[in-house]
Amino acid sequence: MSVLGLSRGRALAFLVLGGALAAGGLTACGGDAAGPTPEVAGTYHATRFTVSSGGTETDLLAKGGSLVLELTQDGSAVAGTVRGTLVLPAEAGGPATIDMAGRFSIAATTVRFFQDADTFVRSVDWTLAGSDLKTSLTAGEETLLVVLTRD
Repeated sequence: MSVLGLSRGRALAFLVLGGALAAGGLTACGGDAAGPTPEVAGTYHATRFTVSSGGTETDLLAKGGSLVLELTQDGSAVAGTVRGTLVLPAEAGGPATIDMAGRFSIAATTVRFFQDADTFVRSVDWTLAGSDLKTSLTAGEETLLVVLTRD
């Protein structure tokens, strides 16, 4: 049994194949608040990476999961490159290590990722709040919450 209450294969699909789930009832949180574009460059590490289901929350960081993203603005205030790694623990359908290389854009406080890897990272809007990037998504009764904090 996985942390998500799904089979290992379905649990991995929830986390890794975020794009496919988006077409089938995935709900994501994010926003497009108006205002100037903030500085987003830096290295972000997951400080919260949890899955909740049926009143039970599982800390994927404590199980060996991680997400690290390094954002570089390449001279543009609204876009840049991203590199990093998503590590899924066995309890979340892994083990799996996924390359997060790609690009990002930012509009006001909303950050979007464009990557070859088809994961939840590119399938949801991320909200920049101070030194944190935050997102959450729900598929069925499973909710994933991720907070990345800039070093």
